[in-house]
Amino acid sequence: MLTEPSAGFEPPAAWSREEVLAASDAVLAMVPGAVTESEDIFRLSALGLDWDIGVRVYEPQPRATIAAGADRKKVGILLLHGGAGDYKSMDRFALLFAERFACKVVTMTFPGRLYLDDESRDWPGDTIRSDGSVRTPIWRRGEHVTPDQYDLVEDASKRMKYGVRRLAPDRASTTAWRHGRSPSSAAYRKPAPAIFRSMNSPSTCTAIPPAGPISRCCPSASQTLPA
Repeated sequence: MLTEPSAGFEPPAAWSREEVLAASDAVLAMVPGAVTESEDIFRLSALGLDWDIGVRVYEPQPRATIAAGADRKKVGILLLHGGAGDYKSMDRFALLFAERFACKVVTMTFPGRLYLDDESRDWPGDTIRSDGSVRTPIWRRGEHVTPDQYDLVEDASKRMKYGVRRLAPDRASTTAWRHGRSPSSAAYRKPAPAIFRSMNSPSTCTAIPPAGPISRCCPSASQTLPA
């Protein structure tokens, strides 16, 4: 159980390296508690589109042992991965909170980045394939962006910073193109470049354009997919 802070407690302004290492060693030395892991995939309908959202749940066992905060409510933590990847990059952090501190943890994968075609959630192959096709998001089960729906182009305009970027603008008149220009989704799109970018790295995916089912993420950020 988490303990309440004493009255007048103030955290130190700085920790020395030795103090940080000692605290880390103390946490890692704690006996891990029992934790169950489960997956929950649910569908949301918004902006005229369906989204399959996947989360991983880490729950201390028995449930009565879940830590409570100063307000007597059970402690829950939501973890999100960074600009690339999926929930797996947060797995060690989730287990640390759940096993050592008895907190219930949920890790969420950004829409499109969870590989729904296999229970392992491991994306097959590389982001840019030898046949010229590229990895594209899966926004809902059974929906795939096929190579005939996009073109693959190279952009060297910011080569000093990103190298040569591979871009995948969707083609006009395809299902993806028409869907992205529906009245409900048009209101969601903000001004953005015609195509998104992705860094020219094996660990990132091809860029996705800000329209159509292959680009339902927030159009104010660049797109990457888990390696």
